Amino acid sequence: MEFFLGIILGGIAGVVIDRLYKRYVEGIPRVRVSSSCSFSVGRASFNLEVLNQGNMQLPPYEVVLHHPTSGYFRCFPKIEESDRFPGQKEVFAFVHAPTLPNAAESDRATLSFLTLSPESHKPLSQEEFKKWKLELHLTHSHDVVLFEDAQAGAAIAEILKGIVQSKEVNPTGQQMWRARANNSWIITSKRIVSAGFVRVKSWWKWLSGGPKPLSRNGGSNDR
Repeated sequence: MEFFLGIILGGIAGVVIDRLYKRYVEGIPRVRVSSSCSFSVGRASFNLEVLNQGNMQLPPYEVVLHHPTSGYFRCFPKIEESDRFPGQKEVFAFVHAPTLPNAAESDRATLSFLTLSPESHKPLSQEEFKKWKLELHLTHSHDVVLFEDAQAGAAIAEILKGIVQSKEVNPTGQQMWRARANNSWIITSKRIVSAGFVRVKSWWKWLSGGPKPLSRNGGSNDR
């Protein structure tokens, strides 16, 4: 009776673990964000490349900078509305074209939004400025955040501030390095997790009174 109970409980545990894995591991959006710059006649851009490193496709999303007091800054226009399958990337660009009409006015508005408090209308302190975060939002759901990164957000805000102040797209290597983001550390190998699940199910059966796991010399660990 205990033997069959152990098998049943082990099977139930396996199903539960498998469902939890699919929901909380496979279903987690995994992305890698890298930065670059591009130049052409009369314009330059600071680019963010978002790569889908997960096992599921990503629905349409947008790149947003978010500050707890300043709000949301959507300065990386989305070019197309389409899903991104595993392994696919999407590029978002902050374009600086000083020869365009109203370019100076646009730069002033960008600088004001990034650096001034909307409450006091005074410049953000250094610590307050560092609170800018990079976020990926679903475009068809209100403020559903797929991914966020504080260090990258602060670095990107710093880069954009430098662009509108200097009128040049020329971030430093250190700024570009800090503008990277990657949450694929959540899980690095399915094999490792799969092996862990097998081990958990094996020990569950052991605790439930089923067959004991074998030791390396082929004998039972039961004492």
